[in-house]
Amino acid sequence: MDCKKKVAVLHNGIIENYAELKKGLLERGHVFLSETDTEVVPHLIEEKMQHTDFVTAFRETFLL
Repeated sequence: MDCKKKVAVLHNGIIENYAELKKGLLERGHVFLSETDTEVVPHLIEEKMQHTDFVTAFRETFLL
């Protein structure tokens, strides 16, 4: 889940660059509840939703 608990993600796979993404998110103040790679996704969506709607934020997150 994201920090605001508005976005939850279920994922089956590996996010290869999650450590780099997580480091940046932590530096920007995000709080993580687990050590899973999947948890970076809702935080990235949360950031993008500050400037756009959910569908666009979701699409843009997966273009990374």
